[in-house]
Amino acid sequence: MNSKKWSLNWADGKKLGLNTLFVSVAAGLTYLGTQVTNVEWGSMAALVVPIVTLLIGSATQWAKGNSDSSSSE
Repeated sequence: MNSKKWSLNWADGKKLGLNTLFVSVAAGLTYLGTQVTNVEWGSMAALVVPIVTLLIGSATQWAKGNSDSSSSE
């Protein structure tokens, strides 16, 4: 962040907002990942649960990765 001490400029606000967004997405996806096993999928459970878990895990890692890279710039 390149603003003066005790002040924020537009670029700082944008970085903070994006970081907040990515962290929120990662937290939401982590929550969904823990709840996917509680949903009754019927006979499709053996197929659906691993796929959904993989997709949510990948999206969570993507969001965490974007959050880490945006905060180090």
